[in-house]
Amino acid sequence: MFKFKLPDNVLAFTTSRRCEGGTFGVDARTLGIHEDDVCIPPARLVIPRQTHSTKVSYVNASSSAGAASAARQEEGARPSSAPATEAHETLSGVDAVWTDTPELCVAVKTADCIPVLLYDQRQQRVAAIHAGWRGTVGHIVTRTIEAMQSCGADLHAIIGPGISLDAFEVGDEVYDAFSQAGFPMQRIARRYPAPTSSEPCTMSLESTKWHLDLWEANRWLLLESGIPASHIQVSGICTYSHLSQLYSARQETIHTGRNLNGIMLRPQ
Repeated sequence: MFKFKLPDNVLAFTTSRRCEGGTFGVDARTLGIHEDDVCIPPARLVIPRQTHSTKVSYVNASSSAGAASAARQEEGARPSSAPATEAHETLSGVDAVWTDTPELCVAVKTADCIPVLLYDQRQQRVAAIHAGWRGTVGHIVTRTIEAMQSCGADLHAIIGPGISLDAFEVGDEVYDAFSQAGFPMQRIARRYPAPTSSEPCTMSLESTKWHLDLWEANRWLLLESGIPASHIQVSGICTYSHLSQLYSARQETIHTGRNLNGIMLRPQ
């Protein structure tokens, strides 16, 4: 398990292959998370059913049985609770969740996509964001910060393990989507030799492919939201090249397991 450094009242982590709840065919929603010294039962764990959207939901603890309830967070509106029986439906098609409830872990699943974890030290709120290229180009990080009604100066952010610039080859249409969305392409994109290319000195435009840096793209969004650079941690761990520890859909197909990326407020 990879644990990230935040104040003592916050637990933030990415699980490894040793976490049983992340293996293929096993759902942590029913099993919980058990790895190293971290034990989070299913009733204290909220994982949305992700679809590469830009939807954000607020979640809280709802019943004495510890069931997780959820409410769709409308832009500019205060969160409202939904019955526990509606939780699965409410969290379907959601790719970012946030909470202000202590001991409730919000988490997202990844296998090359970028997880972003947020902590609002003033309002005591945390968020877990699934930022694949579609979510990133759709500014899901910015949308989550707006939903939390957080001030950038109050936030700490972790950009967890995901696919690196070296490994993330994309088509021209993906490059164009980021360019049209206003991203600083000189910072996040680079041409690499195609797998069949020969010597770099003889490369033509046709023999190279665009690669994107999703870590830097999301870091740029965090900076644009007013988060100080000193408050942003980038793990720098590439899922594509760390198969002994982490899952990678590009290396193993989409049928592989998932890395669980969670954040939780500890009781003070």
